[in-house]
Amino acid sequence: MARTYTLIEAAHAFDVDDRTLRRWLDKLKINTDPKKGKLDVQTAIHDERIRLLSEEQMQQIAKTMQRPWPPVIRMGEQAKRQEQAKGLHAAMGRQGDELEKHGYLIKELQQDHVSAAQWSETVADLYRIIKAQGEQLAELRATVAALESKPRPARKSSSAQGDDQGEAVELEPGLVSAAAFAQAHGVNPATAKSAWQSGRVPTIRGEWRVAGVRGNILIALDAQGRTRFYELYHGHEGFTACPDCPHGAAQGDD
Repeated sequence: MARTYTLIEAAHAFDVDDRTLRRWLDKLKINTDPKKGKLDVQTAIHDERIRLLSEEQMQQIAKTMQRPWPPVIRMGEQAKRQEQAKGLHAAMGRQGDELEKHGYLIKELQQDHVSAAQWSETVADLYRIIKAQGEQLAELRATVAALESKPRPARKSSSAQGDDQGEAVELEPGLVSAAAFAQAHGVNPATAKSAWQSGRVPTIRGEWRVAGVRGNILIALDAQGRTRFYELYHGHEGFTACPDCPHGAAQGDD
């Protein structure tokens, strides 16, 4: 199999920085950016974001830019890059559950990478993915904490006959079942659930009962919640207006 070089390896081989190498590639019309059109280079099998220059392309660059070929390998720098890659690998092992999701990829990379420089580049990509996942998890935890901090209506005390378990109270005036309200307006409660959980539609949480309705109601809407529900969903396909619509929402041109 013919030898290939990542852009980082190529820059080290010619003893130039990344920006200089890219200027040389532009001069020789070797495209490495998919935004500029068809690529003139190969991509790594395990990661299409990694660009690879062929032996012939490296020789073309060396000849045009008057650089020695093959390059002189400086063992000190190579050893330093390998040591850096080992350190990154060790740090990744401490990431816990998040890194376990990428374990299969790490094993593949250890077998297939041709150099420490290419290994370091891919490890950096994994760090960016894990950081993004951590930020998303933090946002979800903040949303859950905000929802759980909302006060629940007090339950009715046990009956005089000695029942030691609390029971659901009657639904208070001004509140309606969130699920029933959604169904009455042609919106699937499962669809509206995300709006309740994220706080886009304010809700009241507790445990109530309604005569003739099987089971207890856990999520209710007050006047503000009904107004916000209308504002959010009245433009959706299949929305069904009720006699009370728009529930206090401001009217304007759609």
